[in-house]
Amino acid sequence: MWQKIQNNWQGLLLATAAGILLTQGLQAQSRPSNAPHRIEDSARPIGQPSRLDIGRAQTTLERIATGTAKSLPQATTRHNSDFNNNSPLIVTEAKPAPAGKVDDVRSAPISAPVVAPTATVPSASMVSATSTASTSTEPLDIAGAERINIKFQGQPELSGDYRVNDDQTISVPVVGRMSIARLDAAALELALADRVSRLTGREAYVTVEVAEYRPVFVSGYVSRPGTAPWKPGLTVLQAITIAGGDFRSSASGGDNFSLRVQRAVDDQKRIFAQVARLEAERAGATKIAIPERLVARVGTQQAKELIDAQNSVFASRRSASDAQIAGLERAIDLTKTEFEGMSSQKKRLAEQLDARRGQLARLKSVYDKGLLRNDRLVDEQIKMADLEEKIASVGVSTARASSTLVGLERELANARQDRNAAIDAELLKLERDVAQLDLEIQSLGVTSSKPILTSTSKDGKDGKDSVIYEIVRQDRTGPRTIVADRYSLLRPGDMVVVSMKQ
Repeated sequence: MWQKIQNNWQGLLLATAAGILLTQGLQAQSRPSNAPHRIEDSARPIGQPSRLDIGRAQTTLERIATGTAKSLPQATTRHNSDFNNNSPLIVTEAKPAPAGKVDDVRSAPISAPVVAPTATVPSASMVSATSTASTSTEPLDIAGAERINIKFQGQPELSGDYRVNDDQTISVPVVGRMSIARLDAAALELALADRVSRLTGREAYVTVEVAEYRPVFVSGYVSRPGTAPWKPGLTVLQAITIAGGDFRSSASGGDNFSLRVQRAVDDQKRIFAQVARLEAERAGATKIAIPERLVARVGTQQAKELIDAQNSVFASRRSASDAQIAGLERAIDLTKTEFEGMSSQKKRLAEQLDARRGQLARLKSVYDKGLLRNDRLVDEQIKMADLEEKIASVGVSTARASSTLVGLERELANARQDRNAAIDAELLKLERDVAQLDLEIQSLGVTSSKPILTSTSKDGKDGKDSVIYEIVRQDRTGPRTIVADRYSLLRPGDMVVVSMKQ
């Protein structure tokens, strides 16, 4: 099926190119010398080629002339039922010519153009399928790209670098998300130009280049595990060299390897003890419990020594935290006492004010009868006003004490929450460090949980380390491991794992 589509597509494309060139010649003869060479898309007659068609045809002829195409297929005028379009296409017949000969291609006899019943250029999806079929056994220039640079002529707002997603898709404004899996740069250029032309109603010219390839990852028995930039022809040996080289069986190399393993295991033991201390702080315990995973790693005696080393830090942090909490609690108690005293004083003053008001009412009654002097009544009114002022002052102090009490209680709650949050953050970081150290130890080829202090083994015959190289490559079925040597070629995104045969 795909071979049939490929043959039909190649024949139609060649026929289109020849017909376009012939039409151009006829139009050039009939056009006045001073007429502008421009055809508006909206006014172009049916069957007349556009600039996009001419560009594609010229590109195809140039590829055939330079030997890019393997052969020139026989063009036909028959209707292809796989392509559906209502616009006619000028098709001509041309005899095959050897690839790579410019004169043969350009001088091939061309008959008069005829109109095919119904035909059109394949869509982007058909181009994609054809590229997949024709290049399935060849490396694709954008298959391993991390970023690709796309330039749309006359449309700078669309031009720029685009990141290739993990699912081999890119997201382009106006076009949207589209798959580039199994496409080369030329096929992607045609697909993008076709989509943009259909969406905008204008002819589009697109160029695609790889801006950055996915890096190669190097891990295992190397000096500096990490990534190496990929370039065509990159070998396992070159990637390992970028990573600092692999360890050898020399005394320094063996000691270096052992020290790395020992350092990673020691870091894990120390972190296990720190985690136990933080968990005790989080629970408010008075002593640190020895964790089982630490005992399983180093034994009971060494685990006890590691926990004892954390006791001083535990006591210091616990003392500081307790002092902060105790200080806030004392401040809260004092503020509560002040608030209660102010409330009691306010209550007593309110009782005195009620008594003064009753006394003033009786004096006023006597004054109204003419039995009391005016200065005596005024003196009583002044005393009552002073009492009201005291009540107002005490009320302000009571409100201030209440506000202070609420603030202290909130601060106490926040202090406890902040302490627990800080402990949780430390625990999370330490657990991540443990996981990272596990990966580092595994990458060094160590499967035992105990520290390794022995030097690297050697091959008894030639005294050299027995190094194993493996490539982990991701494909459509998932990751697969490939046994390699130092001169195996790498592809973008590969992981090189170096291990030692013990």
